Amino acid sequence: MLCPRVEAPFATADSSRGSADGPLPCKGDSTVFPQSIAAILAGMTLCAGLDVAAPSCFHVESIDDMTTVARLRLVLADGDAKARLEAVSELAVLDTARAAEALAAAALSNESSAVREEAVYELGEAGDENAFAILEQALEDPDPGVREAVVEAFADRGGDDSAWALATALHDEDASLREQAVLALGEIGGEIAVVLVQRALGDELSSVREAAREVLDELGEPQVR
Repeated sequence: MLCPRVEAPFATADSSRGSADGPLPCKGDSTVFPQSIAAILAGMTLCAGLDVAAPSCFHVESIDDMTTVARLRLVLADGDAKARLEAVSELAVLDTARAAEALAAAALSNESSAVREEAVYELGEAGDENAFAILEQALEDPDPGVREAVVEAFADRGGDDSAWALATALHDEDASLREQAVLALGEIGGEIAVVLVQRALGDELSSVREAAREVLDELGEPQVR
């Protein structure tokens, strides 16, 4: 059975393959995939398994993945608080490139700090390099709860890269977050972490300095800046 044609506007430099007044065909069938997420969600029935070759057609891992991620993006934008958090969890379970992009967007730009915090948590669990870069950016989040989640994520990841990333948190305006960063560096350990904790001995707040001293004692390192 042929997939239905979808009449939707396309912009393409190759007029032989379609025009702005009609659909652009995909190789192997007459189905076209519109670039509008809203069109995908409008109840269209699309066929999977196509060899998509046209420049304005989606080349997707699967139709199910495309529509599921599109639906979850809409929930993240307009859903209630509980639905948004559930959407973040669903994206993490999907474990596809498209889902990872949506999760990163949720961590960095969702209007809800609770959603951003949950997305940061899921990215910390992911453990890949792309997630690491997003976590670094999230350390600049205006909400201290989100930044705290980032610090915890780096502590769980461990390694010198995570230690260096936490250097930013040692200068955070929130003293409790600076203290948490010191404790996280103690969990990570290693030469870089020790140097950064020693720097925290000069923090303006006594609770941060005390945390640094305790961490250095536990690591058996000198309390020198």
